[in-house]
Amino acid sequence: MTEHQTAEQQHAGRAEQPEPFYRFLLEQAGEAMVVLQQGRAVYWNPAYAELLRCPASVLRHLDPLACVVPEARPRVHEYWQQRLRGEAGPPPCEAALQTPDGRRLALELRLYPCRVQGEAAMLLVLRDVTAYRRTLEALQAAKEYTENLIHSSLDIIVSVDRQRRITEFNRAAEQAFGYGKAEVLGKPVDLLYADAATAARIGEELARGGRFCGEVRNRRKDGSTFVSYLSASLLRDRQGRVVGVMGIARDITAQKEAEAALSQAHQQMAQLLAAIPSILIGLDAELRVTWWNAAAEQTFNLPAAAVVGKPLAACPLAWDGERLAQALARCGRTRQPVRVDDVRFRRPDGKEGFLGITLTPMAGSGGESLGLLLLGADITERKLLQSQLAQAQKLEAIGQLAAGIAHEINTPTQYVGDNLRFLRDAFADLLTLLDAYQESGCGERQQELEALAARLDLPYLRQEIPVALEQALDGVERVATIVRAMKDFSHPGVEEKTPIDLNKALESTVTVARNEWKYVAELVLDLDPDLPLVPCLPGELNQVFLNIVVNAAHAIADVVGDGSQGKGTIRVSTHRDGDWVEVRISDTGTGIPEAIRERIFDPFFTTKEVGKGTGQGLAIAHDVVVKKHGGHLTFETEVGKGTTFIVRLPVGETT
Repeated sequence: MTEHQTAEQQHAGRAEQPEPFYRFLLEQAGEAMVVLQQGRAVYWNPAYAELLRCPASVLRHLDPLACVVPEARPRVHEYWQQRLRGEAGPPPCEAALQTPDGRRLALELRLYPCRVQGEAAMLLVLRDVTAYRRTLEALQAAKEYTENLIHSSLDIIVSVDRQRRITEFNRAAEQAFGYGKAEVLGKPVDLLYADAATAARIGEELARGGRFCGEVRNRRKDGSTFVSYLSASLLRDRQGRVVGVMGIARDITAQKEAEAALSQAHQQMAQLLAAIPSILIGLDAELRVTWWNAAAEQTFNLPAAAVVGKPLAACPLAWDGERLAQALARCGRTRQPVRVDDVRFRRPDGKEGFLGITLTPMAGSGGESLGLLLLGADITERKLLQSQLAQAQKLEAIGQLAAGIAHEINTPTQYVGDNLRFLRDAFADLLTLLDAYQESGCGERQQELEALAARLDLPYLRQEIPVALEQALDGVERVATIVRAMKDFSHPGVEEKTPIDLNKALESTVTVARNEWKYVAELVLDLDPDLPLVPCLPGELNQVFLNIVVNAAHAIADVVGDGSQGKGTIRVSTHRDGDWVEVRISDTGTGIPEAIRERIFDPFFTTKEVGKGTGQGLAIAHDVVVKKHGGHLTFETEVGKGTTFIVRLPVGETT
């Protein structure tokens, strides 16, 4: 028997019961019930009155079936007829009912034939399913909304049941994998993975933590593969039991290819920047280091890892930070490139050098500041070469001038000397003749001549004229010696090594420098007469000796002042030491303090006051002796006693 048949029999039986019992059942029922007889209500329970919200006078004459909305009346009428015919099969009928107060209710109607006081009647049971229907409609709307979201999503969405069979496969999944939804529903999800290891890895992660996030290689229907980023989570029912897995994925093949291309571009750019010999430092808008190339690492002896991400001002850089800070501020303020030359810094070998730096602002497409680019180079060698070139050009010009002057002076000096010697010899002859005249007597003019001789002070002239002539000849010889020294010192235009007499070169040098030392020092020459000729660049080597002698004179002047209270001593000596010739130039000056001894040969290093020294003399001397002649330039010093510079040059064939 069906549920409806059973209810019908129960109600038919109850209709034969006494009226009090029947009334009791109606009033205790929780559902709205009304007994209809000939289209009018003969009895109803409180739930019915509450449902319709009408007074008894209205309910008595109200046919609830007449309140059914027009579109549902045919269905209700058919149900009514079935029940009148005694058909027990049809299920309850649902219809919308318009109440007298204007409400629209969704009701479930059940009709049961019965008898009241022996006459046929119909028991109508009404169940308010409005909230239920609204819930169903909301659920249906939510389901449709969810399905629309799933199928309109650009991300791949796939769900599987506990047996790993596919239960959902949205349009994005169809496009990505090339399968239609009907082709994969109920199929194992493994067919979407490129290999079994991927499926096993996902399963292990889900079993361990209930979630998987990561890159996955997938296989399409045509066998090709692609990379996706998958986020998968376990699905659970209300009791917390696992019912499946939901996965959301995005095809990142293009992204991976773009990342690979970008990575390759970055790598190529990094290699390019690393190969640039110039210093390249990138700074962001807050002047933090973003890039530090290999040249910067080598120049400052700092690896990129030690400075990237730090403010430039906080990096341990031994340079003129104040000048750089001013330049950075100016570049940031004007948004124009700024050039800074001759920035002092300490090189990795501990010596001082110079940097040339260009600061260039960087801007984004919208004009916003992205930071600054610092491009620099160690210009120490260039400055030294420029200095040496200027010095060489100056020396060449001086040499050419000195050679010309020497040539011009030499000719008049020669005939002045010749004439003085002639006068000396002639005066000697005249004195002989005069003596002969005096001895022979001159008769009547003897007294007159003696008076003239007394008036001219002849004895004085006899004595002083030869002395004057000798002094004049000595002066001319001195001029000739200086002219020869200038000529020997200059050597203009000599670009190849040539064997020279170092003793003669030193004599010429001290002669040329005489004005520097003659007031403060006595100069002692101790030259080895057996010294061999040495292959040299004469002009440049003479400059080395001159720089050392002048420095010696200045060092002595710092001790003796103007020399009025005593002079110091400069001693120049030469000797042979095997295959080497050694020149030692000593002074009795102040000596070199220990703190600066390592920097003596550094370019542009000087302890002299501004305007008196450039710091290039000893640097050039070291370069000439060591690099150009393959020799050694060292020194011995003691503070308060003096310094000896030692020049060692190889004795060999001219190259």
